[in-house]
Amino acid sequence: MINSLKALDIDFLKRLHERVNIIPVIAKADTLSEEEKNAFKKRILEDLEFHKINVYNIESEVDDDAETKKRDSDLRVCFFLFFFFSFYFFLTIVLLRFLSGCHALCCCWLRQRV
Repeated sequence: MINSLKALDIDFLKRLHERVNIIPVIAKADTLSEEEKNAFKKRILEDLEFHKINVYNIESEVDDDAETKKRDSDLRVCFFLFFFFSFYFFLTIVLLRFLSGCHALCCCWLRQRV
């Protein structure tokens, strides 16, 4: 296992961190135990902090004010209504086409029997 960031990684991240958000990701984390993951994460974050490389803090984006939460709630309701009515109209069209097709088939069948 890698003990810390390589010099090339550090140099690249130093050039990049002021232009874009850096989000550290542990590749193949499912192959590590919880202890190994936590130790590796701690080492990487310490290296980034030591070299003054800024990383994106996800927790800072989670806190929304009441207005944003209300707007999101309203958008969810609108999306649900749009989806519901779209599906309802789709089923109506399919049903009408099916019934009109059945009517045509029934008429053709009756004509042949007479």
